[in-house]
Amino acid sequence: MQNKDITAQQEALLNMQQQYLEALRSRENEVLQFILILASALGGFSWLMVKLLEGQSVSFNNTVYAFIFGTLAILLLLFLGAAYTLALGYNYRSVLLQLKKVEEKLEIKESVLQAWSKINCKYKLPEILKQFYMTYILGMVLVALSAAIALYILGSYVFSCILFTAGFVAIFYVEVVLRNKFRRKLENICMLERHCE
Repeated sequence: MQNKDITAQQEALLNMQQQYLEALRSRENEVLQFILILASALGGFSWLMVKLLEGQSVSFNNTVYAFIFGTLAILLLLFLGAAYTLALGYNYRSVLLQLKKVEEKLEIKESVLQAWSKINCKYKLPEILKQFYMTYILGMVLVALSAAIALYILGSYVFSCILFTAGFVAIFYVEVVLRNKFRRKLENICMLERHCE
């Protein structure tokens, strides 16, 4: 009877391991969404910039307002992309830690890479996500600076300051607030896990 329980438990653990591996693989498919967000945001900003330069002789106020709202929407899109990247990095890391725990319970340490046992609770983005995250941050810098400079040159000093400030507040929030939130969240889970052992 005990052998059946052990076998059933091992089978359940193997199923869990398979599900966690599938979850990790599905995260790799998210890359296409990142490319789509970046391409649409930066392409849209380029279009807005061209329309601003074309429209300055036609209807200055309407063109400027459309440019401002469009730029704010693009900054929001890039902000959400960066936030999503951080959330996905947290999820990826927590799935890795759970997978490691399942494999320890299965007692298959000899079958996994030695570096695998060194996975810790430190919040760190996987390399591919880190590249997209930095691209989102740089995109926000580029959009905020370009829009502010263009509006400043056209004489809209107040709107120039508003866009510049909005861009850098978004960057600060993502870089400081959200990154620390996910770091603390992962550390809390790891502390609770160590407490339960």
